[in-house]
Amino acid sequence: MYRTILSKSYNPDAYGELGNIFFFRQQYNAANDAYLKAAEGLIAQNRLLQAQYVIGMLMNSQPEYAQKAMKAFNDKLQSNR
Repeated sequence: MYRTILSKSYNPDAYGELGNIFFFRQQYNAANDAYLKAAEGLIAQNRLLQAQYVIGMLMNSQPEYAQKAMKAFNDKLQSNR
C-alpha cells in the first residue's frame, strides 16, 4: 500500500512509516533507504525538527546515510538565513 502511495506522490511521512515497516520486518537496508528519503523530504519541506529525529535514527544504523542527510540539513539551514 505505501509503495502505491509513494509512486503517486512524494510524502516524507509515508517514507518514514515504510521505514518502520521494513525495520520491524528486519529489512534494515530497505528501512534505512526509506528513512533517508523521509529525512530528505522533511528537510525539503523545512520540517527540520522532524528531520533531526530521523537523522538521529540513521546515525545509529547507517552513519553514511546520516551524514548525507546532515549535509542536506546544513545546506537548508544556510539557505534559510
